[in-house]
Amino acid sequence: MSKYSFRTFHPGEGHTKDNIVVWFEKEKVLYGGCFVKSAETQNLGNLADADTEAWSASVKKTIQAFPDPAYVIPGHLGWTDKEALLHTLKLLETYRQATP
Repeated sequence: MSKYSFRTFHPGEGHTKDNIVVWFEKEKVLYGGCFVKSAETQNLGNLADADTEAWSASVKKTIQAFPDPAYVIPGHLGWTDKEALLHTLKLLETYRQATP
């Protein structure tokens, strides 16, 4: 048996339709890639392949599946803040309010 294990999870569409997150149970680390925006970022980035309508629901599914991570690693910038999933939800809400 390997001393390292992880679980992949497809929460639904978001930054792309096939984004996944990776959960490292023992370490309580969630790697979100570009699906998760760092607490430092002020926008959603490249939305060419994004489904901004589904993204919020997908983030909520991820929070439900992994409710207490020690770290959340986004695709870009820092990962010292485990609140990156909540920050992503805030960015999506701001985007929806600004988009007609």
